Amino acid sequence: MSTVYSWVQSQTNKQRSLYLIIDSLAEPNPIPELFGSGAIKEYANLYQGTSYEELSAIAPWLIRIEDMGNVAIQRLIQHPERDWGWLACTELHGFSAIKKHLQDRIEIHEDEQISLYRFQDPRVIARSLAYLKREQAPYLLGPFESVLYWHAEKWKEYNNPTPSLPQLPEPPFPWLYSEPDEIKQEIKTLNLEQWLWENQPAETTELAKQLHIRTWLKDCLAKAERYQWKDTYQLFFLLMQNRLKQLNHPAWEPLSDEPPLEHFNRCQSLFRSQEK
Repeated sequence: MSTVYSWVQSQTNKQRSLYLIIDSLAEPNPIPELFGSGAIKEYANLYQGTSYEELSAIAPWLIRIEDMGNVAIQRLIQHPERDWGWLACTELHGFSAIKKHLQDRIEIHEDEQISLYRFQDPRVIARSLAYLKREQAPYLLGPFESVLYWHAEKWKEYNNPTPSLPQLPEPPFPWLYSEPDEIKQEIKTLNLEQWLWENQPAETTELAKQLHIRTWLKDCLAKAERYQWKDTYQLFFLLMQNRLKQLNHPAWEPLSDEPPLEHFNRCQSLFRSQEK
Protein backbone atom coordinates (compact mmCIF):
# COMPACT_ATOMS: atom_id res chain seq x y z
CA MET A 1 0.00 0.00 0.00
CA SER A 2 2.99 2.31 0.56
CA THR A 3 3.40 2.75 -3.22
CA VAL A 4 -0.02 4.42 -3.48
CA TYR A 5 0.50 6.75 -0.53
CA SER A 6 4.01 7.64 -1.66
CA TRP A 7 2.66 8.50 -5.11
CA VAL A 8 -0.23 10.52 -3.67
CA GLN A 9 2.09 12.45 -1.35
CA SER A 10 4.48 13.20 -4.20
CA GLN A 11 1.67 14.53 -6.42
CA THR A 12 0.12 16.53 -3.60
CA ASN A 13 3.50 18.16 -2.86
CA LYS A 14 3.59 19.28 -6.50
CA GLN A 15 0.16 20.91 -6.11
CA ARG A 16 -1.44 18.51 -8.54
CA SER A 17 -5.12 17.57 -8.45
CA LEU A 18 -5.91 13.89 -7.99
CA TYR A 19 -8.48 11.95 -10.01
CA LEU A 20 -10.06 8.53 -10.18
CA ILE A 21 -11.02 6.98 -13.51
CA ILE A 22 -13.66 4.44 -12.50
CA ASP A 23 -14.93 1.38 -14.35
CA SER A 24 -18.58 1.02 -13.34
CA LEU A 25 -18.55 -2.55 -14.68
CA ALA A 26 -16.14 -3.56 -11.90
CA GLU A 27 -17.67 -5.88 -9.35
CA PRO A 28 -19.15 -4.54 -7.23
CA ASN A 29 -19.74 -1.24 -9.00
CA PRO A 30 -17.71 1.37 -7.02
CA ILE A 31 -19.96 4.33 -7.90
CA PRO A 32 -22.83 3.78 -5.39
CA GLU A 33 -20.39 3.43 -2.49
CA LEU A 34 -18.40 6.49 -3.57
CA PHE A 35 -21.58 8.59 -3.73
CA GLY A 36 -22.86 7.14 -0.47
CA SER A 37 -19.65 7.97 1.39
CA GLY A 38 -19.58 11.57 0.22
CA ALA A 39 -16.34 10.97 -1.70
CA ILE A 40 -17.69 12.40 -4.96
CA LYS A 41 -17.72 16.19 -5.31
CA GLU A 42 -16.69 16.99 -8.89
CA TYR A 43 -17.45 14.19 -11.30
CA ALA A 44 -18.61 13.22 -14.78
CA ASN A 45 -20.27 10.20 -16.28
CA LEU A 46 -18.21 10.04 -19.47
CA TYR A 47 -20.95 8.62 -21.71
CA GLN A 48 -23.36 11.44 -20.91
CA GLY A 49 -23.37 14.06 -23.64
CA THR A 50 -22.00 11.59 -26.19
CA SER A 51 -23.59 9.23 -28.71
CA TYR A 52 -23.32 6.53 -26.01
CA GLU A 53 -25.55 8.33 -23.51
CA GLU A 54 -28.02 5.43 -23.44
CA LEU A 55 -25.20 3.33 -21.92
CA SER A 56 -24.69 5.80 -19.06
CA ALA A 57 -25.54 3.13 -16.48
CA ILE A 58 -22.34 1.27 -17.33
CA ALA A 59 -20.15 4.23 -18.30
CA PRO A 60 -16.65 5.13 -17.11
CA TRP A 61 -16.49 7.98 -14.59
CA LEU A 62 -14.04 10.81 -14.03
CA ILE A 63 -13.90 11.84 -10.35
CA ARG A 64 -11.75 14.51 -8.71
CA ILE A 65 -10.50 13.39 -5.30
CA GLU A 66 -10.62 15.83 -2.41
CA ASP A 67 -10.15 13.46 0.51
CA MET A 68 -7.87 10.46 0.05
CA GLY A 69 -8.81 9.36 3.56
CA ASN A 70 -12.43 8.76 2.57
CA VAL A 71 -13.47 5.24 3.56
CA ALA A 72 -14.76 4.32 0.09
CA ILE A 73 -11.56 5.48 -1.61
CA GLN A 74 -9.48 3.62 0.94
CA ARG A 75 -11.46 0.47 0.26
CA LEU A 76 -10.72 0.76 -3.46
CA ILE A 77 -7.01 1.22 -2.83
CA GLN A 78 -7.00 -1.80 -0.54
CA HIS A 79 -8.64 -3.98 -3.21
CA PRO A 80 -6.99 -3.19 -6.57
CA GLU A 81 -7.65 -6.76 -7.72
CA ARG A 82 -11.25 -5.67 -8.40
CA ASP A 83 -9.90 -3.81 -11.47
CA TRP A 84 -12.07 -0.82 -10.55
CA GLY A 85 -10.00 1.71 -12.51
CA TRP A 86 -6.90 3.82 -11.90
CA LEU A 87 -5.57 7.06 -10.42
CA ALA A 88 -4.25 10.12 -12.23
CA CYS A 89 -3.01 13.61 -11.43
CA THR A 90 -2.70 16.90 -13.26
CA GLU A 91 -1.87 20.55 -12.65
CA LEU A 92 -4.63 21.47 -15.09
CA HIS A 93 -7.72 22.57 -13.15
CA GLY A 94 -10.11 22.70 -16.09
CA PHE A 95 -12.32 19.72 -15.29
CA SER A 96 -14.35 20.10 -18.48
CA ALA A 97 -11.19 20.00 -20.62
CA ILE A 98 -10.04 16.76 -18.95
CA LYS A 99 -13.51 15.30 -19.40
CA LYS A 100 -13.54 16.19 -23.12
CA HIS A 101 -10.08 14.67 -23.63
CA LEU A 102 -11.28 11.34 -22.25
CA GLN A 103 -14.59 11.46 -24.11
CA ASP A 104 -12.72 12.01 -27.38
CA ARG A 105 -10.99 8.67 -26.73
CA ILE A 106 -14.09 6.58 -26.07
CA GLU A 107 -14.29 5.33 -29.65
CA ILE A 108 -11.78 3.51 -31.79
CA HIS A 109 -12.17 2.86 -35.51
CA GLU A 110 -10.54 -0.26 -36.88
CA ASP A 111 -11.21 -2.27 -40.03
CA GLU A 112 -14.20 -0.02 -40.85
CA GLN A 113 -15.78 -0.84 -37.48
CA ILE A 114 -16.38 1.40 -34.48
CA SER A 115 -15.92 -0.01 -31.00
CA LEU A 116 -15.56 1.28 -27.45
CA TYR A 117 -12.07 1.71 -26.05
CA ARG A 118 -12.24 0.70 -22.38
CA PHE A 119 -9.52 2.98 -21.04
CA GLN A 120 -11.20 2.80 -17.61
CA ASP A 121 -10.08 -0.82 -17.22
CA PRO A 122 -6.57 -0.88 -15.65
CA ARG A 123 -5.67 -3.98 -17.67
CA VAL A 124 -6.41 -2.10 -20.88
CA ILE A 125 -4.54 1.08 -19.90
CA ALA A 126 -1.59 -1.06 -18.77
CA ARG A 127 -1.40 -2.80 -22.13
CA SER A 128 -1.79 0.46 -24.05
CA LEU A 129 0.99 2.21 -22.12
CA ALA A 130 3.27 -0.79 -22.53
CA TYR A 131 2.61 -0.76 -26.28
CA LEU A 132 2.93 2.99 -26.93
CA LYS A 133 6.18 4.74 -27.71
CA ARG A 134 7.01 7.42 -25.15
CA GLU A 135 6.35 10.22 -27.62
CA GLN A 136 2.88 8.77 -28.32
CA ALA A 137 1.78 8.56 -24.67
CA PRO A 138 0.56 12.19 -24.47
CA TYR A 139 -2.04 11.47 -27.15
CA LEU A 140 -3.64 9.02 -24.73
CA LEU A 141 -2.89 10.50 -21.30
CA GLY A 142 -3.40 14.13 -22.35
CA PRO A 143 -3.21 16.48 -19.35
CA PHE A 144 -2.35 13.81 -16.78
CA GLU A 145 1.21 14.24 -15.51
CA SER A 146 1.27 10.81 -13.90
CA VAL A 147 -1.01 7.79 -13.59
CA LEU A 148 -1.01 4.86 -11.17
CA TYR A 149 -2.65 1.54 -11.97
CA TRP A 150 -2.67 -2.05 -10.76
CA HIS A 151 -1.05 -4.56 -13.11
CA ALA A 152 0.65 -7.94 -12.69
CA GLU A 153 -0.08 -7.96 -8.95
CA LYS A 154 1.52 -4.60 -8.20
CA TRP A 155 1.01 -0.86 -8.54
CA LYS A 156 2.72 0.74 -11.53
CA GLU A 157 3.40 4.40 -12.17
CA TYR A 158 3.64 5.96 -15.61
CA ASN A 159 4.82 9.55 -16.06
CA ASN A 160 3.59 11.45 -19.09
CA PRO A 161 6.60 13.01 -20.88
CA THR A 162 4.65 16.04 -22.19
CA PRO A 163 1.24 16.61 -20.52
CA SER A 164 -1.03 18.54 -22.86
CA LEU A 165 -4.42 18.53 -24.57
CA PRO A 166 -3.45 17.15 -28.00
CA GLN A 167 -5.71 16.40 -30.90
CA LEU A 168 -5.87 12.80 -32.08
CA PRO A 169 -2.83 12.02 -34.25
CA GLU A 170 -2.70 10.40 -37.68
CA PRO A 171 -3.23 7.46 -37.62
CA PRO A 172 -5.67 8.31 -34.85
CA PHE A 173 -5.33 5.36 -32.45
CA PRO A 174 -1.67 4.54 -31.75
CA TRP A 175 -2.72 2.68 -28.61
CA LEU A 176 -4.35 -0.13 -30.61
CA TYR A 177 -2.51 -3.38 -30.05
CA SER A 178 -2.96 -7.11 -30.24
CA GLU A 179 -4.62 -8.19 -27.01
CA PRO A 180 -3.57 -11.39 -25.20
CA ASP A 181 -6.27 -14.06 -25.52
CA GLU A 182 -7.40 -13.74 -21.91
CA ILE A 183 -7.83 -9.96 -22.24
CA LYS A 184 -9.66 -10.38 -25.56
CA GLN A 185 -12.06 -12.77 -23.86
CA GLU A 186 -12.61 -10.40 -20.94
CA ILE A 187 -13.29 -7.45 -23.24
CA LYS A 188 -15.63 -9.56 -25.36
CA THR A 189 -17.54 -10.51 -22.20
CA LEU A 190 -17.83 -6.87 -21.11
CA ASN A 191 -18.97 -5.77 -24.57
CA LEU A 192 -21.64 -8.48 -24.62
CA GLU A 193 -22.81 -7.39 -21.17
CA GLN A 194 -23.11 -3.82 -22.45
CA TRP A 195 -25.08 -5.07 -25.45
CA LEU A 196 -27.50 -6.99 -23.21
CA TRP A 197 -28.18 -4.01 -20.93
CA GLU A 198 -28.62 -1.73 -23.94
CA ASN A 199 -30.85 -3.98 -26.05
CA GLN A 200 -32.67 -6.14 -23.49
CA PRO A 201 -32.73 -4.15 -20.23
CA ALA A 202 -35.89 -5.79 -18.80
CA GLU A 203 -34.83 -9.33 -19.68
CA THR A 204 -31.28 -8.74 -18.44
CA THR A 205 -32.56 -7.30 -15.16
CA GLU A 206 -34.67 -10.42 -14.65
CA LEU A 207 -31.74 -12.66 -15.59
CA ALA A 208 -29.46 -10.83 -13.15
CA LYS A 209 -31.85 -11.61 -10.28
CA GLN A 210 -31.13 -15.30 -10.72
CA LEU A 211 -27.71 -15.52 -12.38
CA HIS A 212 -24.39 -13.73 -12.17
CA ILE A 213 -24.44 -12.11 -15.63
CA ARG A 214 -20.72 -12.10 -16.28
CA THR A 215 -20.21 -15.69 -15.12
CA TRP A 216 -23.12 -16.76 -17.32
CA LEU A 217 -21.65 -14.89 -20.30
CA LYS A 218 -18.26 -16.53 -19.83
CA ASP A 219 -20.00 -19.90 -19.71
CA CYS A 220 -21.85 -19.10 -22.96
CA LEU A 221 -18.60 -18.06 -24.67
CA ALA A 222 -16.91 -21.24 -23.49
CA LYS A 223 -19.80 -23.30 -24.85
CA ALA A 224 -19.72 -21.51 -28.22
CA GLU A 225 -16.00 -22.23 -28.51
CA ARG A 226 -16.45 -25.87 -27.50
CA TYR A 227 -19.33 -26.27 -29.97
CA GLN A 228 -17.25 -24.55 -32.70
CA TRP A 229 -20.04 -22.05 -33.28
CA LYS A 230 -17.97 -19.24 -34.74
CA ASP A 231 -20.67 -17.20 -36.48
CA THR A 232 -22.00 -14.14 -34.62
CA TYR A 233 -25.56 -15.29 -35.28
CA GLN A 234 -24.80 -18.61 -33.58
CA LEU A 235 -23.37 -16.88 -30.52
CA PHE A 236 -26.38 -14.59 -30.15
CA PHE A 237 -28.74 -17.53 -30.57
CA LEU A 238 -26.93 -19.21 -27.67
CA LEU A 239 -27.19 -16.03 -25.56
CA MET A 240 -30.90 -15.68 -26.24
CA GLN A 241 -31.78 -19.32 -25.60
CA ASN A 242 -29.28 -20.50 -22.97
CA ARG A 243 -31.28 -18.96 -20.15
CA LEU A 244 -33.20 -20.05 -17.10
CA LYS A 245 -35.41 -22.91 -18.27
CA GLN A 246 -32.99 -23.98 -21.02
CA LEU A 247 -29.76 -23.36 -19.10
CA ASN A 248 -28.79 -26.98 -18.51
CA HIS A 249 -30.93 -28.62 -21.17
CA PRO A 250 -29.21 -31.82 -22.39
CA ALA A 251 -29.91 -30.92 -26.03
CA TRP A 252 -27.18 -28.29 -25.92
CA GLU A 253 -24.49 -30.97 -25.96
CA PRO A 254 -23.47 -32.24 -29.41
CA LEU A 255 -24.26 -35.80 -30.37
CA SER A 256 -21.47 -38.23 -31.11
CA ASP A 257 -19.67 -37.20 -34.33
CA GLU A 258 -22.26 -34.43 -34.94
CA PRO A 259 -20.78 -31.64 -37.13
CA PRO A 260 -20.99 -28.11 -35.66
CA LEU A 261 -23.52 -26.86 -38.25
CA GLU A 262 -25.82 -29.85 -37.79
CA HIS A 263 -25.53 -29.43 -34.02
CA PHE A 264 -26.51 -25.75 -34.33
CA ASN A 265 -29.43 -26.47 -36.68
CA ARG A 266 -30.74 -29.15 -34.34
CA CYS A 267 -30.59 -26.83 -31.31
CA GLN A 268 -32.16 -24.00 -33.26
CA SER A 269 -35.05 -26.20 -34.42
CA LEU A 270 -35.66 -27.60 -30.94
CA PHE A 271 -35.51 -24.39 -28.90
CA ARG A 272 -37.36 -22.26 -31.45
CA SER A 273 -40.17 -24.82 -31.57
CA GLN A 274 -40.49 -24.58 -27.77
CA GLU A 275 -41.12 -20.84 -28.06
CA LYS A 276 -44.33 -21.42 -30.04
